[in-house]
Amino acid sequence: MVIHLRRFRKYAATALITLSLCVACNSQTQPDEATDVNTLVVGNSPWPGFVAQFVAEEKGYYEEEGINIDEKFIQVATDVNTALASDQVDIAWTAIPDMVVMAGDDPSLRLIAVSDYSDGADGIIAKGVAAPADLVGKTIAWEELPLQALLIEAYLEGSDLSLEDLDLRVLPAAEAATAFAAGQVDVAVTFEPWLTIAVKEGDGEIVFSSVDTNLIAGGLVGKSDTIETRREDLDAYFRALEKGFAFYESNPEEAIEIVANKLNLAPDELPPILETVRLFKPSEHQSVVFNEGDSLNIMDSIDFAAEVGKEMGVVDDSVDPSTLYDASFTEAIAE
Repeated sequence: MVIHLRRFRKYAATALITLSLCVACNSQTQPDEATDVNTLVVGNSPWPGFVAQFVAEEKGYYEEEGINIDEKFIQVATDVNTALASDQVDIAWTAIPDMVVMAGDDPSLRLIAVSDYSDGADGIIAKGVAAPADLVGKTIAWEELPLQALLIEAYLEGSDLSLEDLDLRVLPAAEAATAFAAGQVDVAVTFEPWLTIAVKEGDGEIVFSSVDTNLIAGGLVGKSDTIETRREDLDAYFRALEKGFAFYESNPEEAIEIVANKLNLAPDELPPILETVRLFKPSEHQSVVFNEGDSLNIMDSIDFAAEVGKEMGVVDDSVDPSTLYDASFTEAIAE
C-alpha cells in the first residue's frame, strides 16, 4: 500500500525547519580547483539508488556520449546540498524534501529526474524498543536531515511524543550506524548501505522504515540557468544513465560488483539492500514519476512540501511548486 505524503503534514514541518538550518550552517564541503567549463560537475553520495550513475561512470558511457563528467562523490548528504547551493557542482542527486526547502532560498532549483523511491532503505534501528515511548531516555543518533525527521515523526504518530522529547545526537548517517554497532548510542536513524550492516553488527532491529511508502525520493536537481545552458550536456548525461541502467538489467552480477565497490561493500551484501529501493530509469519517468495519474507521481510530493514550507515560513510565498520540476529531459529520452 502506498502511503501518500499528505498524511505527514505535521512531520514535514519539523523536517523543513531542520534542513533550512543545515543549508545555512553546513560548510564542510570545500571548493575544488577550477573545473573545465566544458565539464558537467555532478554531486552525489553513497546511496544504493544511484546504480545507473555508478555503472555509467565505470563503463565509460559518459565518454561514449561525448560528455565530460566530473562526479563529486561526497560522503555526507547535507554536504551535497551545500555544494549545489554554493555552485560547487552544476547538478546534484539529493532528497526531494531537501530540494523544496532549498528552493525557499533559490526558487530557480528544478527537479529533472528521480533516481528512486526508498522502499525500506531508510530506517530507525534500536534494541529494546517496542513502542515510541521506549525512545525516551535513549540516545538517538541522526544526521538531522528532513527525511530522517519525517521517519522519526512518522514513528511517533499516535503517541504524545515529539522530537523535543528525544535525546538526539547529530552524526552523519555512516557514523550513526557505526556508533550504534559499537554500543555508543541506543538508537540510530540511518539508511542503506549502513542500515543493514548496523543491524547485523549491533545486534539490533529495524523498528520503523520507509517500506511501502512514497515518503522519501531521491532526484537530480539543478538551477534553471544551468539546466538551460547545459541542455545538450544533460541530454547526453541521461543517455549515459539509460545505458547504465540497461547494463544493470542485462549484466546484474558485474553491475552489482561495480556499485558494491563504490559503496565499499562486498558484492553479496548489495542485492538485499537493492531490494529496499524502487529504481527508476530515465525512460520510464513519463509512465510513473511525471504521470499525474499515477499514485506515485512526484508532483504531489513537491506541492505538499511547498505548501507546508510556506505555512512554516521557510519557503517564500513567491515560490510556485509547479515550476520546481522539468520533465523535458526524461521526455526526450523516452522518445
